[in-house]
Order: sequence, then structure tokens, then C-alpha cells
Amino acid sequence: MTRNMTDFSAYDQLYVYAGSRGRETFILQLVVDAHRAQIATDDTKPIALVFALIGLFLHVEKNFTAEDVLKVPAGPERDTAISEWCRSVWAECGASRQQILDLLREHRIV
Repeated sequence: MTRNMTDFSAYDQLYVYAGSRGRETFILQLVVDAHRAQIATDDTKPIALVFALIGLFLHVEKNFTAEDVLKVPAGPERDTAISEWCRSVWAECGASRQQILDLLREHRIV
């Protein structure tokens, strides 16, 4: 059985709309992040909420999202932009560095 647009939840409708906008706007990820953060419960996996909040923080407070990376030509330049993006996210999350390091040490990864 197929559903028509009136049967979709508001989130489903936004998801379909954002998905139709293409990768250039990166709006789909913002829809996913906002929804994930909004519906979080005690059962939500912490990593899912963390990623959602990071995405929202970077978009709302820093006006920086992955869409900026997509504007860079594919290839080595985009690879460099991805690394710079990773560095900027890590810098913004610097207060969590020790917790991450402790976790990695606990599991003998570093």
C-alpha cells in the first residue's frame, strides 16, 4: 500500500521536500538533525543526539555546515575542506577532549 502526501507526518513531508532539494543546499541533514534533537528521549543513543546537536550548533551559531564543504570542487581541494571542517568541529568540541581520550584509553585504542 502506498501513502500519499496527506498521510505523511510533518517530518516525513519535510524529509521528502528536503531530499528533493539536492545536495547543494544540505537542507536534508538539517531536517534530520533538528528532528533527531527534538524527539530525543532517554532511549536515544547518545551518539545520535551528539551528532544532531553538533550539526545544529555549527549551522545556527557558527553559520558553518557541510554545505560549505560541498561548494569546494571535488577532489583534493574538497578533501582538504573536509579535513578543515573536521578540525573546526573538533575545536568546537574541545571541552570533551579529555572524555574522548579517557574512553579511547579505557578501550585500549590509544
